[in-house]
Amino acid sequence: MKVNHNMTAVRTNLNLNRTNRKLDNSTYRLSSGYKINAAKDDPAGYAILKRLNKQIKGLSQADNNAGDAISAINTAEGALIEIQAMLQRMNELAVQAANDTNTPEDRDNIQDEIAQLKEEINRVAETTDYNGRTMLNGDSQRTSYVAKADETLASSIRILSQSTTVLPGSYELEVTSDPEQATVNLTLAPGTFQLNGEKITITQEEINDLSAYEKVQTVCDRCNITLTQNGANLTLTTKEYGVDAYIDAYVNMTRYNDTGKDVEATITRNPGGFTDTAVMSVDGNIIVVTDTNGFELRIKTETGAQTEGTVTAEVKDASTLQIQVGSEADNMLELIFEKVSTETLDIDYVNVRTYEGAQKAIEDIQNAIDKISMIRSKLGAYENRLGYAQDSLSIQSYNVEDATSRIGDTDMAKEMTTYTELNVLEQATSSILSKANQRAETILQLLQS
Repeated sequence: MKVNHNMTAVRTNLNLNRTNRKLDNSTYRLSSGYKINAAKDDPAGYAILKRLNKQIKGLSQADNNAGDAISAINTAEGALIEIQAMLQRMNELAVQAANDTNTPEDRDNIQDEIAQLKEEINRVAETTDYNGRTMLNGDSQRTSYVAKADETLASSIRILSQSTTVLPGSYELEVTSDPEQATVNLTLAPGTFQLNGEKITITQEEINDLSAYEKVQTVCDRCNITLTQNGANLTLTTKEYGVDAYIDAYVNMTRYNDTGKDVEATITRNPGGFTDTAVMSVDGNIIVVTDTNGFELRIKTETGAQTEGTVTAEVKDASTLQIQVGSEADNMLELIFEKVSTETLDIDYVNVRTYEGAQKAIEDIQNAIDKISMIRSKLGAYENRLGYAQDSLSIQSYNVEDATSRIGDTDMAKEMTTYTELNVLEQATSSILSKANQRAETILQLLQS
């Protein structure tokens, strides 16, 4: 028996402190609901939990990102619905104008409405935006340009549009013959003036007071022809290029006629550019190159394109709409909103002031409607894909959260059993410590005897 050190009490106190620490941890787990509250509880499990929590939050935000992208698509498609409705109206007007029961003035009125619809199509495409980002004016389309051999930009050749399947690359071509418009020079005289089947009568008085030129201008407008006047000398030029653009004019019995010319070009096939299966066609001043998998590159040329020499159509992969649809850096989905305008829809020169023009307009407008339908189909495919992405994110988030729960959440029933056990042990140890401290009194009694 020793007086200086009551080792029984020391050992009992040591066990009591250990029990209290365990009881504190158990209380912490029960009150927080987490099995791992600090790195000391389970260093490896703590690191795993932090990674999983980061993934859960990333997946949740990616789900929101996909929802935002769907909203952007819906915004663009809403505009395309209106554009398609305007094209349908233009088709009705073109069919109406193709009926020869209409007078020239009737067709003029119909053309006036078509002109307004074309302006509205361009306005809608230019102003449709989501959260400040324009959707249909080409800003979200891949950056593309045409450069000459000395790397300066070509002035007479440019990329009009490209399909979403055109991969980034350098596409070489050379214009071997410029496109041409039909052009005639004539001198106006009293009598009968006829242009592409449209007849008017000109008097000397009308020539003197210049009203004759207004009448000729009206006829030129009906035939999609630009009029330039220099006194009595007139220059007539078609607005369009190619073999379908023609002028057949008569001043009394004198005939003036000309036909435009399609552009002629060659393409270079090489790796990273046009493939061996690429097919080139021309339509007036437009070069169209098609290939497998929906590849379509449309290049617009103007007078002077031949002098540019061999040029390179550079198609880049920038300015697309990138959507983060996962918790990792490479979980990206790329959206491309194609440019929409009367030019890319090839209805810029739609003119129903003549029977022939109305017939051509019906075909051009139908092609434009088909193109809008194709663009909407692609947007619909994007939206469906994003919907599946959201479903996948929800499932992935559920599974990761389930794993997080297994690793980090407190099993309340099990922990409550542990807590009760430790609580009883604490009380028992406290009682034993009290008795251990009383042993010193026994020693005192021995000394007193």
